[in-house]
Amino acid sequence: TTRCDTSRVCNAIISKLAQHFPASYERMRQELNKFRLSVEDVLNFHRCLYNNQHLKDISQQYLLFRNCVRSALHKYFTLTGNANELRNANFMAIEQEMKLPGSFQVKAGLNTGQVTFQWQPVQ
Repeated sequence: TTRCDTSRVCNAIISKLAQHFPASYERMRQELNKFRLSVEDVLNFHRCLYNNQHLKDISQQYLLFRNCVRSALHKYFTLTGNANELRNANFMAIEQEMKLPGSFQVKAGLNTGQVTFQWQPVQ
């Protein structure tokens, strides 16, 4: 994949998932004072979140949003064979995310453009 393709896919993932986590997305946009959030903005927002008491109300939703984004990107990079991105520290789970009662699993194919998210509770 080219960097352009990856950027487009990342932007599409954020855009689609923002529809399912609107409160979290909007608060991140407001806090970062940005019209559109990048993948890096979303994945690194936890640094702002835990240093600002006024953002505590979105922490759980943010962690779910982050988990969804990470799962989608992991699937995309696995399908495209992009091992460098899979090892990127930004795409790793953070400590607070590991305490969620489950995680999102992603089913997708490059040819179909269909992506399915399924919540998997911790066993």
